[in-house]
Amino acid sequence: MSYYNLEQTIKIFQDKLPETLLPFDLPQLADLCRRKEITPVFPYDRYINEGLANERELPTYLKKLTKSFNGYLTLPDLTNLLFQPTNTVATSTAYIYEEIGKDNEGTFVSLENHGYDRDEDYYDGHDSYDSGDLNSISINDLLFPTEQVQTYISSKHNKELDKSMALATIGTFGKPTAAHGEPKTYEQLVEALTAANAKIKQQEQDLKKLSDQLKEQADKPLRYNSEMGVARMLYAILTEHNYDLSATKGKANSLIEKASQLHGTPVTRNFIAHWIELANQAKSDSIK
Repeated sequence: MSYYNLEQTIKIFQDKLPETLLPFDLPQLADLCRRKEITPVFPYDRYINEGLANERELPTYLKKLTKSFNGYLTLPDLTNLLFQPTNTVATSTAYIYEEIGKDNEGTFVSLENHGYDRDEDYYDGHDSYDSGDLNSISINDLLFPTEQVQTYISSKHNKELDKSMALATIGTFGKPTAAHGEPKTYEQLVEALTAANAKIKQQEQDLKKLSDQLKEQADKPLRYNSEMGVARMLYAILTEHNYDLSATKGKANSLIEKASQLHGTPVTRNFIAHWIELANQAKSDSIK
């Protein structure tokens, strides 16, 4: 595993999260830790004691069970340091998050400043017990797992991408031209999201342009040549964006009606049906 320090973690979130989740600072990081999306840890390379469960299922720490440790520990109270950065957490126990080179995650241990002294136990004439040594942890000691940070960022970009792809299906009958596979890297997510947003923007511009032109002509009849010119342009735009023009009052009609209402230029289904019929006629005339 690898880890970011506090400054690196906040900067990466600020740089890579979607804009909808910004600003991002200590309060937002603390919230993620409280929700167990991100696990704060601290490095530790002294001694620990895993203990034995007594009759009440509580750990009993025998000094002879003390062993060296090199890795990372965690504790629920660490999240409080993000809410109160000037405080410290004093603890003599913690949970193993990662012991380097071993699979020992989640074990509850006491923290020991010194290793086991066999001569001391022998001198006492019986097994000696220990309750751990206090360790003081500050906000500057905290580290955050790289994998958790990147996974969270990717999940949020996936959600943003799904939203954009859903919008991009307007006019394509649920068959977006953009790829619907889930990108694996942050760069692929950004690229796919940018492409989806560009498609949405282009469709909005095309629909607005068409709606404006139709609105200009709504109150006056067009000459036949002008009317066919608009119909040919209408056919080209709608076909380019995969509208099915086979039915004058089908799904395409409904989608155009909703889009016109969304942009504040409402037109009726009969009006749309008339122009879809003209668009088909214009296409038919063009291939004769």
